[in-house]
Amino acid sequence: MYDYLIMQYLKTLSKEDIIAFAEKQNIAISEQEAQVLLNTLKTHWSTLYHGDATSVLKDLKNNLSPTVYQKTLELYQLAKEKINSQ
Repeated sequence: MYDYLIMQYLKTLSKEDIIAFAEKQNIAISEQEAQVLLNTLKTHWSTLYHGDATSVLKDLKNNLSPTVYQKTLELYQLAKEKINSQ
């Protein structure tokens, strides 16, 4: 069930949504970084949600500024902790 909801949400997710979320989290993000995150989420959401995300995170590390990558990693780890605690 969650997989379906995630897929539907990702269909409507935009670069502007990512930028707005980053701003709410006090993260200064460029449009290019937002596009990288959007593409990664749409392409690798299942790995990030279900699997070993090491390779996906490594790719992000190479394509995001150190600050944006660190904040992204922190938010991802927090989300995974919440998912795994259910």
